[in-house]
Amino acid sequence: MKNSFINNFDSNIIKKLDNPSVFASILIIFSCIVAGIVILTDRRDITSATMVLASATCFIIGILIFIFYKEEKFNPTIAGLLPVYGSINLSRICADVGINGDAHFIPVSDKFSKEYSHKVMQFNPLSMYESFEFTDDVPFYTKDGKCGLATIPSGISLLDMLIKDYSLQISSDEVDLFAAIEEIIQEVIMVSNDVTITKSGNAVVINFKNYQLFDGHMIEYKESPKCCTMMPSAIFSLMACMLAYGLKKTCKISKIESDIQQKSVMVVIEIFEDTQNL
Repeated sequence: MKNSFINNFDSNIIKKLDNPSVFASILIIFSCIVAGIVILTDRRDITSATMVLASATCFIIGILIFIFYKEEKFNPTIAGLLPVYGSINLSRICADVGINGDAHFIPVSDKFSKEYSHKVMQFNPLSMYESFEFTDDVPFYTKDGKCGLATIPSGISLLDMLIKDYSLQISSDEVDLFAAIEEIIQEVIMVSNDVTITKSGNAVVINFKNYQLFDGHMIEYKESPKCCTMMPSAIFSLMACMLAYGLKKTCKISKIESDIQQKSVMVVIEIFEDTQNL
C-alpha cells in the first residue's frame, strides 16, 4: 500500500513537471532560494559567485519560458461537435432502408480479427437480434437469415490505441473491467471527472457526470434519442466494445438519458448471455 502511494505520488510530480508553467515557476522559486542563501551567508567566495550565476540563469530561463510558452488549450465543446451529423446521417439512412435495431457490439473470432483487424463489430439488426458469429466483413449482412447493417464501431480506434499505447488489459472479470472503464474515462480520455458503473440484472449502467462532450451529444439526442442508441458516439461505443471484448458476449446500447442541468448522461448497455466461442 505504501509503495503504491509512493509510486502514485512520484507519478503525479512527474506529470506536473511536464507542464512548462509549473517548471518555470520551480526555476524562479529555486533561483530566489539560492540568491537568499548567498545573501544570508555573505561568504563572498568562488562558491557564492557560482551560486549567483546559477540563480541568475534559472531566473532568466524561468522568465523566458513564461514569455514564450503558449499553452495549447483543447476545447472539448468543439471536439464533441465534430462527429455529430455523421451519426445522425447514418441513423437516418438506416431508418429509411428499414433497419431499426439498436447498436449491438459483437466480439469476433481470432480468425476474423486477424483477417480484418477488428476485435468487435457493430451490428444493427433489421428488427430483433438473434445470436450469430461474424464470418465476413460486409456492410449489409444477410447470411443465415440474419439481416442488418454491419459496421466497424466508432470506438474501436480508441480501443486499439489504448491497448497499443497505454498497455490496456481487457479483463474478463466484471469488477476489474468496470474499474478499467472508470479509469479510462476519468484519467485517460478525461471526458468526465465523475463516473459510476453499476450492474442491474443483465444491464450495465454507466453514469457520466459533467460530461465534457455534452453539447455535441445533445444535438444528436434532440434529433432523436434513437440516434444515440443506433449510432452511438465514439465514447459510448468504446464502453460497449470494452464490455463485449472482455466478457466475450454481445452487448447492446439499449438506452441513453441526458440531464441538461447537470450535463450528465446515463448509458444503459444490455449484456446478452450468448457467450461467443472465440
